[in-house]
Amino acid sequence: MNACHFLMRLVLTSLLALASVANAAPLPATARAEVDALLTRLQSSGCQFNRNGSWHAGAEARAHLLKKLDYLERKNLVQTAEQFIERVRRPAA
Repeated sequence: MNACHFLMRLVLTSLLALASVANAAPLPATARAEVDALLTRLQSSGCQFNRNGSWHAGAEARAHLLKKLDYLERKNLVQTAEQFIERVRRPAA
C-alpha cells in the first residue's frame, strides 16, 4: 500500500468517526436534569438492585444506567426522561 492510499484511508476513517460523533445528540437540558435527579435519588435510596442475578448498591446502579444513557444518546434514541425510563427498563437497551 503506497503512502497516498494509506493517507486517504486514514482520512476517510477519521471522517466516518467524526460523522458518528456529530450525529450523537445529548438529552435536552431539562430532560437531563430530570434524569440526573432520578439517578441521584436512586443512588441515595439505600436500596439494593438486582441485575442479572447479582445485587448492587445504588451507586453501582447509577453508574450502569449512566452507561446506558450514554449509549442511547450516541444512537439518538432518547430525547426525554420518559424515553430514557422506557428504554433502560428493556434488557437490550
